[in-house]
Amino acid sequence: MHLRPDSLVFDLVDPLIMIDCARQLHEADKPFSLEAFALALGAPVEEASPVLACLLRDGFISEGTNGCFLMTKKLGQLALSKISMGLSRAEANRLLTGILDKARVINADKSGKFRSISLIAVFGSYLGDAEILGDLDIAILLDRDPPGLERDLTQGLGEWLRKGTAPHRRTYSALRLRQPKFISVHGFAELRELGISYRVVFDAPADK
Repeated sequence: MHLRPDSLVFDLVDPLIMIDCARQLHEADKPFSLEAFALALGAPVEEASPVLACLLRDGFISEGTNGCFLMTKKLGQLALSKISMGLSRAEANRLLTGILDKARVINADKSGKFRSISLIAVFGSYLGDAEILGDLDIAILLDRDPPGLERDLTQGLGEWLRKGTAPHRRTYSALRLRQPKFISVHGFAELRELGISYRVVFDAPADK
């Protein structure tokens, strides 16, 4: 799902505010009242009420009991939305081909600079048939940490953490192909947690 920077969500809310609100509600992970929604939105109840009604109408939330509301998978997708002017499907296909090529290069690298990639999945607007997408959303599953990451007692904690996570960060960065505005990389666990539909496009289980 993508939101345009030049359009208000439901003609009512700035897209950055709407995404932040959805993330707050998802992180709380519990039924919420109109008052709690207004707090997450950062608006008075009178202004938040029509926004809540639009979310209910479009299936982002559902009615619960005792005047409360429940999140749906669609709200989780909203929480992961990016703001952009859009990406053509042809360009998304080109970028995806580049990502898969880069994944193969990463997995062939034995220097320890990267973490091996076990799986890549696409999700979001790419799974539909629209010709203009928000961006290219991918989720990746990395291989388990290699052995030998025990902390050297001469290392400070900050240095140890930085060096230990460097291959992970390099792998995420490499898969963005220097196109962070158009390629959004998420951990695969995030998709499972949100219950978002996806399609596996790269499956290379690590050797055990």
